[in-house]
Order: sequence, then structure tokens, then C-alpha cells
Amino acid sequence: MTQSFVETAKFLSSSTFDPPPYLRPPGGPYETTYTASFQTGRPYTSPHYSLRPLSRSFEFPSKILNGSSTGLEHLPYTAVTQRSIHKYSPQQWRTSNVLNVCSGEKERATAERLRDECSRLRTETALLTHRTQTDVNKKLEHRIHDITYWKTELEKQHSETVAEIKALQAFIGRLEKALAATERPLNVSKQCLDYRERRVKIDLVHDNVEAHISKEVEMIENVRALLKKTMDQAHEQLWLLRSAKTLLEKDLGDKYGSLGIDGKCSTMNNFSKDIHFAPHSVTIQQHSFTPDEWEAYSSENIAKAERERKASVALRSEINGILMQTYVDLRNIFETVNNEFSKRIEETLTAKRSLEKELARVMDEIASMENNVRDLRQAISDKENPLKVAHTRLDKRSLRPNVELCRDPVQYRLVGEVGEINVSIDRLRMRLAEAEASLMALLRNKERLEDDIEVKTNSLFIDRDQCMVIRQQKAKNRGKLFSTGFWSELISRESMAENKELLGGLYVQEQYDVDGTPDSFGRSQSYRVATTPLVDNGANGKDGDKPAKKLSKSKAKKREKKENLEDLKKELEIDWHTITLDEVCSRLETNTETGLTKEQAAENLKRDGPNSLTPPPTTPEWVKFCRQLFGGFAMLLWVGAILCFIAFGILVATEEEPSKDNLYLGIVFDCCCDCDRNLLILSRSQEFSNHGGLQKFGSSRGTCYAWW
Repeated sequence: MTQSFVETAKFLSSSTFDPPPYLRPPGGPYETTYTASFQTGRPYTSPHYSLRPLSRSFEFPSKILNGSSTGLEHLPYTAVTQRSIHKYSPQQWRTSNVLNVCSGEKERATAERLRDECSRLRTETALLTHRTQTDVNKKLEHRIHDITYWKTELEKQHSETVAEIKALQAFIGRLEKALAATERPLNVSKQCLDYRERRVKIDLVHDNVEAHISKEVEMIENVRALLKKTMDQAHEQLWLLRSAKTLLEKDLGDKYGSLGIDGKCSTMNNFSKDIHFAPHSVTIQQHSFTPDEWEAYSSENIAKAERERKASVALRSEINGILMQTYVDLRNIFETVNNEFSKRIEETLTAKRSLEKELARVMDEIASMENNVRDLRQAISDKENPLKVAHTRLDKRSLRPNVELCRDPVQYRLVGEVGEINVSIDRLRMRLAEAEASLMALLRNKERLEDDIEVKTNSLFIDRDQCMVIRQQKAKNRGKLFSTGFWSELISRESMAENKELLGGLYVQEQYDVDGTPDSFGRSQSYRVATTPLVDNGANGKDGDKPAKKLSKSKAKKREKKENLEDLKKELEIDWHTITLDEVCSRLETNTETGLTKEQAAENLKRDGPNSLTPPPTTPEWVKFCRQLFGGFAMLLWVGAILCFIAFGILVATEEEPSKDNLYLGIVFDCCCDCDRNLLILSRSQEFSNHGGLQKFGSSRGTCYAWW
């Protein structure tokens, strides 16, 4: 007990009470300082006693009230050495008694009143303390609720920001893949331009192909520049998202710490073990914030993260649009260049064919002209002997003597013959010169045609065997360059679904979420997404959307049949006609010399089955006969006949003279059934006979074919 009083006294002597602002008086600082000290001791004990009258004022109460433990030591006293001779009167004695009684009653009343006031003060302070503590607990609960609310909002925003960071990183990866994918088309286009620079002579022309290839190169470079710029924007947006994420994490850490402290404070009570005095904490910290500032800080962090997240969503949607547009543009220019190549190759082939045809005709004409020259020379040579004959005759006739040297008709005719032969020779020589000139022109034309054909052949080799080969190789790798498989990976459905959800359906373009790699049948994953029906996933429904219902056998069979039909409608990308023989042998694990071993052939036969068409399922003839006999209208006739006979039997059993209408009607129905049965038997027998005749005709046709 004494120790507790000592501790209380020490606390009161060294503590300074600084009330909160709302308790401070307006006149100035309100400060209460306890300076009283408490010392253990016995102030009422003294080593000396004296019965003398006091020589000075009594200071004991003030000393006691001031906390001095030696107040009695300073009391004046005088040792009683002799007996007092002063005596009081009875009246004084009675008066003293009355005064003492009155004084006692007064002090007792004062003490009683003081006890009542102390009791009331204790009750009042206890109620005030309890009310204040309850109010503090409520405020702590409200504070914990506010912190929890903002912590939940921060966590939600943090998770959305983290998800957006991952999505943006995925889009950055797609941009990097798209940028890498445009490198090979650019190299191919530049290589095509380099190849076409090797054309010679007249074929070195700035045609539409070269113009479109230059446009393709320019477009790919623009696309690469756009992708790089978009990638820089994405990296900047990623940095902003990470900055907002850091602020959210810092605020969340503070919220967790504050929530732990306030939660622990809210669980404290007057009987907690870890409570203690902390006078230095009874103040308002200078660096503290107001509740509005505290709420505005978290709200600003959330608003900033939300702004950056929406900006990232808009950027991802823009990236989707850029990827789609660049894919469409590159595909269009790629197909345009290929079409121009095809047109140019066709034009070159047409020109080459016409040149070859003309060369063939020129060669034929050269051969004919050579024969003509040879014939002309032979004709000129053939004219020499007749000319010699005429000259010889004239020479001989010039030797006729005397009057016999007559200018007779023979002489005139011989002279005319020589002239005619000379004219013919001159004409033949003139034609020979023309023929030789024409032959030389044909030979020169032949050289020009051959040279032009070589030029066209060189151009065809460049355009068809070099440029188109590398462009076809690029087209063959569509899963990585210009196919919907690769670019669909860059434009994912999930990201667009997120954009649609976050931006209120602003971006509603349908995309495909595939990786662009071909499946076991050589189809791209985009084709699989577009054609493959949704599949039940365990307890979930199609693609995990809703729980799948258990289908009946008939519905499951119809569904399987529909899926098989859809699978048969799918197209396959087959490249067996474009690859080399070595690649074919490598795929089939065989070679052209030894072939497959027996074990490999047996294994392939077991795995793939025989290479034959599976015949369609057939229905037995007796089943068809029964269906036609008892199905449809025939069944109604049978049922009607049976019901008529039953009704007639009932009438016979119940009436003496029954009506025979039901009997006649049943007989009519039975006759109809018999007629139908006879017609059916006749038709089936006719079908059997026709089928046998066809089989015989087929067998005879096979024999005829075998004979031929």
C-alpha cells in the first residue's frame, strides 16, 4: 500500500498534464504540474514531548500538507519540569466542553459533507471515465472500419493494377514478337528488289511489281516504326502503372500497420496486462495529418492507379487496333505484290512464248529461205547450159559461108533466147540477192529473238524461281508471319474482353486467343478456334461458362454425329505438293530406294488401317421389308382391321343379332393390307431381279474390261 502511494506521488510530482485542444481554456495554456513529493516516514512521532505553551505559530499542518516528513521536528516545545499552578473555572471548563462538542459537530458535519461530495465525485468521475472510454472505443471501431474500407479498396485496386501490369507486359511481348516478325518480310522484300536489279537490257524496267515492292518495303518500315513507337508508349505506361502500384503497396503497408495498432488498442480494457503510463504520448504529434488529408491521400492513390489502369486499357485496345490494322495492311500489300508478280510472270511467259513461237517461225522461214537461195543458185546454174547451147549455136551459125549467113528466124530466135536467158539469170540473181538479204535479216532477227528469249528467261528465273520462291517460303510460314494464327496471338480475345468490360463496350472487336502454332493436322490455332465446337470441361459447361447438363444417349449421339460432320467440313493445309522428295521421305520415315520394312509396314497398317474407303452402313433387306410392311399407313390399316374385328367380336358376344359393319370394314382393311403386301412383294422381287442383273452386267463389264 505504501509503495503504491509512493509511486502515485512520484508520478504526480513529475507529470505534466497537457489536455487536448478542445479542453484547453481560451485564455492561454492550461498546464497542471504536480510538484508535491512524498516521503515515507512517521510525521506524528517526535523524540521530545513538552507541555509548555507554544511560543510561535503552529506550523505542523502546513508542513504536513507540503509533504514534509519532519514537520513535527520544528515544533517548539519546553520540557515540563514543574506542575502548572494556573487553574480554570468550571464555567470555562463547561464552555470548553461545549466549544469542543460544537467544534466536533461542525467538523463532523463538514467531514460528512466532504464524504458525500467525494462519493459523488467518485461516481461522477467513474461515469465520465466510462463514457469517455466507451466513446474512444466507438471511435476506434469507426476508425478500424474506415481503415478496413480503404484497405479493401486499395487491395482491389492493387490486384487490378497487378493484373493490368501483367496484361500490358503480355501486350509488350506481342509487340516485340510483331516487330521481330516484320524483320523477315522486310528482308525478303529488299532481297526481291536486289534480285530484280539483276535483270538485263529491255527487261530492266520500273514496272508495277517494283513499284509495289518499294511500297511494301516502305509500309513495313512504317509499321516497324509504329510498333517501336507504340512499344515505347507501352513501356512508359508500364512504368506509370508500376509507380501507382508502389504507392498502393506503401499505402497498404501503412494501412496494415495502423489497422494492427488500432485493432490492438480496441481490444484493450482496464484489466489488460500490457497497459502502462506514457505521459510523453499525451499530446498531438506535429507531423500528424487530419482525417480529410488521410482520406484524400488514399483516394488520390486509388484515383491515380485507376487513371493509369484505364490509360493502359485504352493503350492495349489501341495496340490491338494497331496490330489488326498492320496485319490487314501487310497482308493486303503482300497479296498485292504476289498478284503483281503473278501478272508480271504471266506477261513475261506470254511474251516468251510469243517470242519462241516467232523464233520457231523464223527458223522455219530461215530454212525455207536457205532452200530458196539454194534453189535460186541452182536455177542460175541450170541456166548456164542453155545459155552455153545458145551461145554455141550462134557461134556455130556465125561460121556459115557466104549467103548462107542469113538472118533467118533461127538466128533471131537464138539471139532472143540468149537475151531471155540473160534476163532470166539477171532476175534470178536479183532475187538471189534479195533472198540472201532476207536470209541475213532473218538470221539477225533470229539472234535478236534468241537474245530476247534469254532476257525473258533470266527475268522469269528472277521473278518466278527466286523472288516467288522466297515469298512462298514466307507464305508457307504463315503461323509466324502473316497468318491469322500469329497475329491472332498478338490480338487476344481475353484482352479485348477486358477492354470491353472496363471501357463499357467501347472496343467490341472479336479476336482469337491462340498461340499461332499449327496442330497435328497442320491447321493454325486460329482455324481451330473458328471451327472447333466448345467442349465441356468437367463440371463446368462449354469453356467453363456454365455447368454442363448430362445429355441423353440420343442427344449425345446426335451431337457426336454433328461434330463428326463439322470435322469433315474442315479444310486442311496440305503442303505435300510443295515440299521436296527428301522432305516427303523424312516425314514418312522411308526412302525411295529400300522403302519400308515389313515391320514398319505392319505397324503403319495397324496404326492407320488399310488404304481403302469405308463402305456406308447398309440395312438388311428383311428390315427394309418389315419397315415397309408394318410402317406408316400400312400400320394404320393393320390397327384399324384388328380394332374392327375386336369390335365385331364384342358385338357377337353381347347381342343376338349383331351388326356386321365392323366385320365388313375389317375385311376391307385386311384386303387393303393384303394388296399392299402383294405390291410390296412384287416391288421387292423386281428390285432383287434388277440388282442381280446389274451385278451380272457389272461382272460382264469387268470381264470385257479385262479382255480389253
